[in-house]
Amino acid sequence: MASSTHMPPARFFEDGTALNRLLLEAPYLARCSDDKTATRVRPREYALRYPYMQVNRPGMVSWLVFDL
Repeated sequence: MASSTHMPPARFFEDGTALNRLLLEAPYLARCSDDKTATRVRPREYALRYPYMQVNRPGMVSWLVFDL
């Protein structure tokens, strides 16, 4: 595993937040990586440790994420 991966803060998993819902509805096997190529496929629990992670399931768009 890459050395730049880390465990996200506990606030990511607070009940009732949009971020928590996004993480719960993300695909079980999500694409992820350290750059925008998303070349790795990992279980959701490991994928969320990477800076880039797939949040929508294949064939379905339920989330639009904006970085403002």
